[in-house]
Amino acid sequence: MYLYLHRYLRLRLISDYITVIIIGIPLGIFFALLLALGRIKVKGYVHAIRLVVHGNIIIAANHPSMLETLLIPLLFFPLYLVHLRFFVWSVPDRRLLTPYLRWLFWFLRCVTLDRSNLSLTKPALYKLTEILKYNGVVVIHPEAGRTNKGEKFLVRGNRRMRHFVSGVPSLARNTRATILPLWVSGTDHVLPIGAIIPRFMRSKIIFSFGTPYVPSKQKKSRERESIILANAILTS
Repeated sequence: MYLYLHRYLRLRLISDYITVIIIGIPLGIFFALLLALGRIKVKGYVHAIRLVVHGNIIIAANHPSMLETLLIPLLFFPLYLVHLRFFVWSVPDRRLLTPYLRWLFWFLRCVTLDRSNLSLTKPALYKLTEILKYNGVVVIHPEAGRTNKGEKFLVRGNRRMRHFVSGVPSLARNTRATILPLWVSGTDHVLPIGAIIPRFMRSKIIFSFGTPYVPSKQKKSRERESIILANAILTS
């Protein structure tokens, strides 16, 4: 078992560094260029780095489009060239790719879920638990889908999120992880529904990190904890 785990970790490190070199560097440079041009703005960045450097962090973000799934990991360029902890994990739906292309999830450092097949949820939660216990950083969209697909919404000013009941607080409690809320705006204008190519000159994208928190040790209902999480994201 130990030998298997050792080999797995070696393969994992090799694939991660390959991804960083082949994909992370060119996309990171492009992201830095968008920052320099003012097309992307990041608020609370320094505080976020101070948290991520220690690990055991769940970045919980809203999900206005598919674009932020790609952009959030790039927030930590070029730091992920120095330490893979800044090469954050993502939790996409495995149905985003056809079965023939799902091998790409391995290289993109993803733990996939399939909301149509609950039998796959337990293995995914086990992996996420192990990642966080070893001081990893995971990005999760607790809305479990894009905002516009919701039917009920939580609204704060001009911001809204679809109503959700999430296991993120429970995951954070079990792993003693800190939840770092993140509000994303503008990506739905840059990559609207049906579009394939993002148009970054159409709108400014803003990433705003909020106040981190650790869920109370006294467990509340999932509904109540989800409202607390949603409010933390909405007010970021």
